[in-house]
Amino acid sequence: ALAKIGDTAWADFPVLVRLPAEASELLQSDNGTDLFFTDENGASLSFEVETFNPDGTTFVWVKVPSLSASTELTVWFSGASNQDNDPTAVWSRYVGVWHYAPSDAGGSTVADATGHGLTGSTTGALLTCAGPFGGDAIHGTATVTAPNYDALVPNAGQFTASGWFKAPSQVGDYLTFVSKKTGLNWDDAKGWYLEMAQSKTKMNLVLGNSTTSATIPDVSVNWNHFSIVSDGTNVKVYMNGSTSAAITKAYAVTASGQKFVISPNKADNCTDEYRIRKGAAGAAETALEYATMKDAAFFDLGAIESVDDTAQVFETPTVVRNANGTYTVTAVLRENNGVVGVLYDASATAVTNIIQAAASPGTFTDTPANLTANTTYKFAAYGKNANGTEVVAKGGVFYNGDISIAKISDANENGLVTGVFRISRADT
Repeated sequence: ALAKIGDTAWADFPVLVRLPAEASELLQSDNGTDLFFTDENGASLSFEVETFNPDGTTFVWVKVPSLSASTELTVWFSGASNQDNDPTAVWSRYVGVWHYAPSDAGGSTVADATGHGLTGSTTGALLTCAGPFGGDAIHGTATVTAPNYDALVPNAGQFTASGWFKAPSQVGDYLTFVSKKTGLNWDDAKGWYLEMAQSKTKMNLVLGNSTTSATIPDVSVNWNHFSIVSDGTNVKVYMNGSTSAAITKAYAVTASGQKFVISPNKADNCTDEYRIRKGAAGAAETALEYATMKDAAFFDLGAIESVDDTAQVFETPTVVRNANGTYTVTAVLRENNGVVGVLYDASATAVTNIIQAAASPGTFTDTPANLTANTTYKFAAYGKNANGTEVVAKGGVFYNGDISIAKISDANENGLVTGVFRISRADT
């Protein structure tokens, strides 16, 4: 399913990972606190457990530093508490995220996962309903009102808002399901809202005091996902993962100063996973956000493997260039004991340095003198425990030599146009 991403690598993208009951049963805690994730290089990833269900599907949001068609994640059931269960880190690009998780049901608030404190307050009871991507969502007559987020969006006209909605009893009412406007005042020139316009299939985008309509799948039987994208000049609405905008309107949105309101309106109307973030997302990004939730096979869960829980755990190693032209690699052994080393690989040549015993937690360094000059090396931390279990934690790449920089053309004297330089090295 990751092939849907195409050739783009998306930075710091939160994806939904579904863990079936047989995976959740491996956890030694009763609330998922011993769960954690790593990327291809073994680096720990920030995540948020939205719904933990030891008897069914557990839903986890994982922030992937670089999401591409070849991305692989590893989920660990370690038996040890992991501090990377950090919702605020997962949603660092967002202003507000309201999951409408089952834990919100029966309460008077809906939590904001970003840490910005935009907790929504309700006017009535929140109940659970079958959600759009396999979990539970929220329904009820309650209107959820979150604080005004304008201060968190420096340029109010550049934002992306998204969410899911369904209205089983919708027939001929005006049904507003999200609003950033003065009440439902159509004449107010500021703000925006989305509504169903006396129809099951006609949706209105209200901007200031103008309305633009689109036809969408029947909301009485279908969950619909919307993404409103405003770039300061135009506003587009994308529906259900399409990269073609259902609505395009030339309009400069201005700050309304109003609270953010999510309004189910009727007892059987359902909402789920509402988000606001700074900046205008592209069509492909809105489609990807939809796919990570709707496509249950977006990440295909591989085989569950037993691992040696005494294997060493490293932080991602780093490298610096010293004043004398040498390089020093630093690695941190976070858990367990054994021998450690640093691996250097230049395809044609591979070097292993400083094999020595080390106990955790501890830091070790290597300044290699046995590497080939003018060569690019990958480097990694290496460990081997008493059971013979080997671990490799990938670092990055460095060039063992000097890089020359030659000026090709000058910048204009006004300083506003960049000059051109050529960077070269001996091995390429």
